[in-house]
Amino acid sequence: METTFAIISAVQVAFGSFIIVLFLSKKRSTFAYKILALNILSLTLLSFYLFLFRSRFLLHVPHFFRVSAPFGYLIGPTFYLSVRMLLYEEYKLRKSDWLHFFPFLFHLVELMPFYFTPQEEKMQMIRMFYEKPGLNYFLLKEGLLPSHYHTFLKQSISFIYIFAGAHTLVKYLPGANARFLKSNRKLIAFVKGFTVTSVTALFLFVSSSFIYRQNMTLANILIEIAGILELSYILGFLLINPEILYGLNLEKNIATGTSNPKNSIEPYTNNPPGPDIPPNNMKPVITKRMKQIDTLLLVKQSFLQPDFNLTSLSEDTELSPKLIRQAIHLVHNKNFNQYINNFRIEFLLQKLEEDKKWRSFSVEHICQNTGFNSLSSFYQSFREKTNCTPREYIEKLI
Repeated sequence: METTFAIISAVQVAFGSFIIVLFLSKKRSTFAYKILALNILSLTLLSFYLFLFRSRFLLHVPHFFRVSAPFGYLIGPTFYLSVRMLLYEEYKLRKSDWLHFFPFLFHLVELMPFYFTPQEEKMQMIRMFYEKPGLNYFLLKEGLLPSHYHTFLKQSISFIYIFAGAHTLVKYLPGANARFLKSNRKLIAFVKGFTVTSVTALFLFVSSSFIYRQNMTLANILIEIAGILELSYILGFLLINPEILYGLNLEKNIATGTSNPKNSIEPYTNNPPGPDIPPNNMKPVITKRMKQIDTLLLVKQSFLQPDFNLTSLSEDTELSPKLIRQAIHLVHNKNFNQYINNFRIEFLLQKLEEDKKWRSFSVEHICQNTGFNSLSSFYQSFREKTNCTPREYIEKLI
């Protein structure tokens, strides 16, 4: 049975290594996948350690004993961060995000004295586990705390983070633009499946720790199922849908030209020089930030609030107002008010197309429900977008 478990662990290592290479080798893959690669690395190191232990190769490389232990603290945080960054097209960690890595660093520092203990001492400990298979592995104390304390903390922290990731997804879906969700259904399906498999894997890991002493074989089976389930899902989904590595698709959701009923809109691509145009070496970075801003607005639709302004958007994205203005000018050739009003009109046009009830609303009611503060601004933005008045547009749809 141990040989079978060792082979399964080796398969998991192969799967995990391939996924990590896939994430890191794609130049255009989003930063979220780099964080997800850290999640897969943590799982793969655990599988690699189990392979060494079950195959008894650990006797030849005793310094690998407990090397994977601190990485258990990364599974939960990297799950949450990757889900959030995938859904909101974030390109870097926030300052507060670094706190999520503190338990990992603490455990790593705590285990440093053990890592530098003589090889003979580690060999003696490893042989003890081979000679007495029923020995409670969780009573180890290589650092400040016994191993079972860390096991409990890792599982508790993972539960909190997986719940936070699931909550992020649940909040995300109802408020997002319907067209945006449709054009990104594969990526969102991946995140949903990743959440479900992570919850299932955590349940199996927790169950295995409870029954370890009563039934070691069943506990090992649960651990292997948990690992192979999560890694197989990620690998299978990526092989079938490799396009999700490039992040969210905004091409069908961001338009800046004029619109006519039933006609598609070509994006504006000309960017004449102006005071807000940044240096050429900054343009790739600013273009990425613009995608993050576009995504946030499509998901949260905060532009529907009449008091929404540049400061609000800066707080939501944690980007400076100057960078936001530069990004809008570079990518969309608009100022901030024009950019936000464009989102409002796009929202309205989609509602008029898909919901006949909106066609019966008064112009004043439509103006109030799309975030405009004045009818004059609404009429001006609508005419710039459609070359007609709201009522004329509605009549063409009927």
